[in-house]
Amino acid sequence: MYKKGRKYGNRKVQIDGYTFDSVKEGNRYIELSYLLAAGEIKDLELQKQYELQPAFRDANGKMVKPIYYRADFVYTDVKTGETIIEDVKCKATKTPQYNIKKKMMAYRGLMIREIE
Repeated sequence: MYKKGRKYGNRKVQIDGYTFDSVKEGNRYIELSYLLAAGEIKDLELQKQYELQPAFRDANGKMVKPIYYRADFVYTDVKTGETIIEDVKCKATKTPQYNIKKKMMAYRGLMIREIE
């Protein structure tokens, strides 16, 4: 029997006790850690979840699950005071589902900064 590979060919990595879905995401965490230590950013959060649509019952009474978007990183830029929402992306992970969630976030005035 063979071991199934990862969906997008990425490799999980552990840094500072956190597990990241890819080396690229782990490297971005290291960069943000340096910016945090330098005082350029503050309030760094990992895997912050946003509810895009709450659960509800449809016309037939069937329960429909809520829709969430989970950001890789959220932090505040000290110079501007702006809250930055980041998602580490490659071409393969820009799925139709992700694009819909990105639009739903934008509708709420929350822009996602993609790190490629």
